[in-house]
Amino acid sequence: MKYLPRFERKKQEKTEIVLVKWYLYPGLKRIRPFKEDSTKPHRYINLKTIPNMALEKTLVLLKPCTVQRALIGEIISIFEKKGFRICGMKMMQLTDELLSEHYAHLSGKPFFQQVKDSMRVAPVVALCLEGVGAVEAVRALAGPTNGRNANPGTIRGSYCLSFQENIVHTSDSHEAAEIELKRFFKPEEILDWKQDTFSSLYAADEF
Repeated sequence: MKYLPRFERKKQEKTEIVLVKWYLYPGLKRIRPFKEDSTKPHRYINLKTIPNMALEKTLVLLKPCTVQRALIGEIISIFEKKGFRICGMKMMQLTDELLSEHYAHLSGKPFFQQVKDSMRVAPVVALCLEGVGAVEAVRALAGPTNGRNANPGTIRGSYCLSFQENIVHTSDSHEAAEIELKRFFKPEEILDWKQDTFSSLYAADEF
């Protein structure tokens, strides 16, 4: 501590904020004073009564180009290492009808049919990923649509040079994520399971 006159030190000690350690248990957050000789009682907060508003689910499609290039496991491992929880996963062959619905916003573009044909060359792998701020975090990890413009370290920046054959599709908003998850998954295909590493992924006040 920086040297201060005696009366100044006492004043500082009285106004000093006591640091705390955070311990995360299943369903409970325990806060204990950092100073071992503190007489302040422990405090408990039941997380079950606090809505996890920051936890989000989002859709990722590993495109046919990813399947053809045998990159399925490698791309999934990137999302897992980042810390996302996989709540649903399946391989599926997309139909023209489903693709017309999924890419309806491109229906007036001259490359509309080309995009649909590209997505039917091979199956896709659909993922439901969950995490704090998952929608934006997944898109940041994927990188810009055009792989040629994507930064090294992003999925597209590391694995592709194409605007169309760009490894993954990711939901671009919370509203889109909700709609797309219902489009590609049945309710019973999205599972809720305990991730034991959760307390190692986030600080106690991040969820």
